Amino acid sequence: MRKHAVLTLVILVIIAGCAISPQDTELGRVDVPHRSKAMYVDLYTEGDYVYTLLKEPVPAPGGTSRSGLEIVDISYPKAPRKTGEVQMPGEARSVYVSGNYAYVACRRSGLQIVDISDESSPIIVANLDALGSAVDIHVSGDYAYAINQDRVNDMHLKVIDISDRRSPVVVGNAYTPGTPYGVYVLGDYAYVAANHSGLQIIDVSDKANPVNVGGNDASQERARDVYVSGDYACVAQAFGIIGGLKVIDISDKAKPVDVGVLHALEATSVVYASGNYAYLMGDQGMQVIDISDKAKPMFIGRSECPLRVTAMAIDESKALAFLACIEMDESGEVQCLQVLDISDKASPVVVGNMELIGDWLRQQQVSLELAR
Repeated sequence: MRKHAVLTLVILVIIAGCAISPQDTELGRVDVPHRSKAMYVDLYTEGDYVYTLLKEPVPAPGGTSRSGLEIVDISYPKAPRKTGEVQMPGEARSVYVSGNYAYVACRRSGLQIVDISDESSPIIVANLDALGSAVDIHVSGDYAYAINQDRVNDMHLKVIDISDRRSPVVVGNAYTPGTPYGVYVLGDYAYVAANHSGLQIIDVSDKANPVNVGGNDASQERARDVYVSGDYACVAQAFGIIGGLKVIDISDKAKPVDVGVLHALEATSVVYASGNYAYLMGDQGMQVIDISDKAKPMFIGRSECPLRVTAMAIDESKALAFLACIEMDESGEVQCLQVLDISDKASPVVVGNMELIGDWLRQQQVSLELAR
């Protein structure tokens, strides 16, 4: 009889939106869903998981916000669910996953290397804080390439030996003009989106002595992200208050050539490209672009978010896109992770959704299985 009474009380409390302390019931603490103030800032997908970075608002002027890495199981795309999380020092900005490790750029706290072999219990195994202000990260083989946005330290690209995951070491530095935002590495070259300095290409064949070998003129534009596919780089651009996509022929690394441009009626900041398609993240949605004719890229599909989008990841092999959306309902803003079927490029369809609830760093999120 006692257990039935306690269970009834728990159900009533959940409905009322309150929590019971461990002293109030023999069942222990009840974690109750409530809207989180955290926001997704980056997504990376690999296998059956999406690795998300979240950041909470700065608590007070001059204060620092909490941030962390959250792992979401998307093996059943219609019902994504969180499996594990770990708090990051500083402000997490970018995540890249390779093998059993996630690499997180955390501004002044540098590079954090996280063992994700146990998806339910990720653990930070190393950190490297001598990077200035790390805002983006790309991993290729035994090296990580970090973007430093520190204006005092003008060595914008940091080459890091990660062969020993528990003891990363900076082995090389390179300068790029402009303010760097994003980096993509393919073969012996790193491609940097460098704001008003456009796309910068760096030869990283000698890890100790990376050298800037070419760039394009973008004095009237702002390059914010880059993705390389074959002999072409797709760059997310900002043109004044609007954005768009620029396609650049990089077959001659010393002389990259603009071959196509497409303007969007919103700011754009993230790009992904594969085969004949590019995906561009704008403030209010994801746009699908046909780039089969590199000189004439064309919008062919779109998925919109009611308020704005803060992060995007694409898994072309599964025909899935992942968007971090801020929506609105009667109780205020809602941060959600959307799963979209992009098999029909002209009509992306939302097939799954996970609302960010609770204090995500204190494990107060209620699983979708219990919520249904």
